[in-house]
Amino acid sequence: MSASDSTIQPAALGWPGRAWRPYALALPALILLIAVIGYPLLTIVLRSLSEPEWGVQNYAWFFGAPVNLTVLRRTFTISAWVTLVCVVSAYPY
Repeated sequence: MSASDSTIQPAALGWPGRAWRPYALALPALILLIAVIGYPLLTIVLRSLSEPEWGVQNYAWFFGAPVNLTVLRRTFTISAWVTLVCVVSAYPY
């Protein structure tokens, strides 16, 4: 047995150039996760810390703004329709 027979061949070690591939495939999902969850969460934390006063007047302001009521109405409408579709489609016939 010669010395060259006992060494590991490069092909047996795998493809070191492809070790980054799983990370590259996960990168778009990570970016989307940060954009969809991280940014709104950071915004909520910053806004909650920026206004030192708390009380009922904040809720009065929130529900008094027409744009917030529109968003709430649309949210509940879409939620109701999605719930209805899920219940109807999952009902055993």
